[in-house]
Amino acid sequence: MTVNTESNFVLLVDDNPSNLSVLSEVLTIAGIAFRVALDGKSALALADRKLPSLILLDIQMPGIDGFEVCRQLQQNPKTQAIPIIFMTAVTEVESKAQGFALGAVDYITKPFQKVEILARVKAHLRLHHLNQDLQQELKLRQQAEIKLRKSEQRYRYLYENTPVTGLFHSKEMLEGFQPKFA
Repeated sequence: MTVNTESNFVLLVDDNPSNLSVLSEVLTIAGIAFRVALDGKSALALADRKLPSLILLDIQMPGIDGFEVCRQLQQNPKTQAIPIIFMTAVTEVESKAQGFALGAVDYITKPFQKVEILARVKAHLRLHHLNQDLQQELKLRQQAEIKLRKSEQRYRYLYENTPVTGLFHSKEMLEGFQPKFA
């Protein structure tokens, strides 16, 4: 049973029209819905208003950079579970490490390889939806466990507070007991 409180779209965050063109072409051909934010501030507002299933986030943008956007998304309980893939031309290990430390799940380097974009997006969307399903299953199991505990408490109370004459409390009392059926 899948209960998806999120919208099924990818949020593209990049200030470069050429990059957005490539990304939107790849997602459109694959039939993946997307929305676009041209800067970090817009991305934060959109993600808070309508939760995407995945965010493709450029690191180097004017105003709020991708690292800060990621940091703010991770600090917001409403958006912290959204997987973020950083997009960057920077191949320095330190930048990648910083992104992963902030909560990114992956990196795509520029210039883009369309096959790679699609493969990574599909993989992370699938992982995200599987994680949602697991979270829902966990929630259902926890609710069932709570109901079971309450039921056990209720029946224990009834058992412990029922007069002894009506119940057998020991093995010895059961010896020799022969139920009579009519």
